[in-house]
Amino acid sequence: PSRTPSTTSTSATPSPVATLTPVRPGEAVATRLGLAVRDLDLLEQALVHSSWLHEHPDAAAGHNERLEFLGDAVVSLAVSEALYLRHRSDDEGVLSARRAAIVSTAGLARLAARIELGDVLLLGEGESQRSGRRRPSLLASSFEALVGALYLDLGFEPVRAWLVALAAPELTADSPIGSLKSPKSRQASDAIEELDWGRKDRLKKS
Repeated sequence: PSRTPSTTSTSATPSPVATLTPVRPGEAVATRLGLAVRDLDLLEQALVHSSWLHEHPDAAAGHNERLEFLGDAVVSLAVSEALYLRHRSDDEGVLSARRAAIVSTAGLARLAARIELGDVLLLGEGESQRSGRRRPSLLASSFEALVGALYLDLGFEPVRAWLVALAAPELTADSPIGSLKSPKSRQASDAIEELDWGRKDRLKKS
């Protein structure tokens, strides 16, 4: 008996090759932060250290120092408001000391480390070799720049809510008043910690 030729092809239809679109640094950071960032260019500028721009002058619109200036004020206001609402029995001096602990170099570096900010910073070769991604002062200033960029893009309320959530352990801590340092003492402590960090980093490399 004659057989009807099969109409089913035995050759597999080649599947379309998936093209992977590179993820921009700003997109990766926005995903990490959980924020609906709209201006990726601005967010990426917050990651640019002046040392990197010096080595790559045509690769970015600018470095992050102006954003750092703005972010400093945003962080201070958000933290001040949160402390005022959470510690209603504290006087002005105690509130100032609590704020100083959070917005100090060490405090902001701790928040930056919490979101692994150092991993995505654009640093010049020399700065990177000097362990700039872990240096407290660089992390603190970069965190302020990030906050400045987020504020310009999203406005104060979303950034305030994000900051308050990120710094919740510090904001809600009931540290004994005697353990709190005045803002001036905190600045001096930051300077000493920075010098100590540099000394320990040099010892690691020697």
